[in-house]
Amino acid sequence: MNKQLKIIGLYSRERSPAGLTLLIAALLLTSVMKELPHPAIALIAILIAALMLFLIRLSDDLCDVDIDRIAHPERLLCRDQFSVKILQRFRWLASGLLILISVLIAVNLVAMLIFLSAVLLICGLFFFLKPRLPILIHTALLNAMLGIFPCYAGVLISGGIQPEHMLMALFFWLGSFAHDLSHSLLDTRQTPPDQLKPLNRFNQRILAVGSLVLYLACAGTGVLLFRQQAVGDAFLLVLGICSLTILWLELKLIRHPSRTTARPFYIWGYLFFLLPVLAEVVCRGIAP
Repeated sequence: MNKQLKIIGLYSRERSPAGLTLLIAALLLTSVMKELPHPAIALIAILIAALMLFLIRLSDDLCDVDIDRIAHPERLLCRDQFSVKILQRFRWLASGLLILISVLIAVNLVAMLIFLSAVLLICGLFFFLKPRLPILIHTALLNAMLGIFPCYAGVLISGGIQPEHMLMALFFWLGSFAHDLSHSLLDTRQTPPDQLKPLNRFNQRILAVGSLVLYLACAGTGVLLFRQQAVGDAFLLVLGICSLTILWLELKLIRHPSRTTARPFYIWGYLFFLLPVLAEVVCRGIAP
């Protein structure tokens, strides 16, 4: 047992640090919760959301082990076959625990069971098909999984998914997809062919323009959330500031796609859609 726990801990530190995973999961989950449930339920729900986020990362890494053995041989899953078996077993056990606890704390047991069964079926099918999918398709579908969290919150608290949950899911998907495109670009003229990742085999300037379109669509979705009164002034203000920052960075990226111009997006791509949500959650918490 100690060996198994050590492997899970090593993987977590390497690929999904607990503190960061908890913070992101809390923001993704509470983004559309105008009123938090009982503190104990809220804490359990955040822990479940963090476990979901961890399992998505783990499933993606397990799916890419053969590729990563070449690109990232230093990673735990690539250098220790025993860890692969342990983490595969953990994924199944954690998924079962996640379903059990979610059903117990949900306002509508049947709705939660149907929702999570559908999520597991769709995610399982995606990871099965992922190696056969074109890179842009599987990148888009993988990032769509962030949309699970606001929908999960809706089913948990109200027993259903409302328009604001779907809009927030779209907001997260567009922002995370834009992040994945923008932070991965480089100058292909100065990079050896064997160091090019699949996304780098496309025209990098076109991908940069595509990421800008996605960021703008994400910002537009944020405005729709505001007009639907799903979020407040703080969300819109911070989104505006982040949009101006992203626009400035995108102009440099489109002018010259390279590791240097893409690097800021590794952080700012996430902050673009997480900071507005953080502002919204904080304002809700301090509002009388």
